[in-house]
Amino acid sequence: MAADHPLLDLIEVADASGIHVSQEPTNEAGWRRLLARPDGSLEPVVESLLGSYLRLEARHRILERREEALRAALDRVPLGVIVLEGQSVLVHNARAGRAIDGEHLSWGAERELMWSDSSVQARYREALRIVRREDSALEAFRVERADGVLLAMVTAAGDAWPGVAFLVLGDPHESVSPSAEVFREHYALTPTEARVAELLAMGMTAREIAAEHGVGVETTRTHVKHILTKVGCRRQVDAVRRLVSGPILFA
Repeated sequence: MAADHPLLDLIEVADASGIHVSQEPTNEAGWRRLLARPDGSLEPVVESLLGSYLRLEARHRILERREEALRAALDRVPLGVIVLEGQSVLVHNARAGRAIDGEHLSWGAERELMWSDSSVQARYREALRIVRREDSALEAFRVERADGVLLAMVTAAGDAWPGVAFLVLGDPHESVSPSAEVFREHYALTPTEARVAELLAMGMTAREIAAEHGVGVETTRTHVKHILTKVGCRRQVDAVRRLVSGPILFA
């Protein structure tokens, strides 16, 4: 390859202000224009390298989209969820992120998780070792805190994703907001019934829900009766118990 080939000047250049500006093209055609010889062709080695680079770029974009989708899905789970490869964190949801930035859990080198209590750290490492050795294993442990306990569970992804494990964190005293969408899907409720069910699960009475929606109390009570039928309960208190202990766990 010629010493003055444009590939050598590809990474960045400096303008008059001294600020470095990326010269990376945004598509294959741009790369070909940048790297082409005077006759418009590419040297064989450049052609090969460009092909490899474009394949890696495409794969990278797919992985980025998958990570974004996974994080968005995990954010809907009312628990802290952390996906681990080896000792490093691949992705985590927002609830887990708050736990990691807390006083009991922090970041170590190479995105490793570090528990402030050495005995908890040892229990966590042992749990990872066990679940990776036994794919069906599920290891749980407690983290004592001044304001209560943090419950932790570790399990492995199995053969489908070798070396990957999940750490799930839950605070038994933390309230979880119910989801009308989950109620609608799970119990085949109408959108209005799902919203009423959501408010029932939050502890509101039929009169309070009516005021919230700006409708009559009897209209709301009719919705409640339909919800009882679809949920499979005769009493409102039983329906509320089912709403807050069933699909709400996956809201």
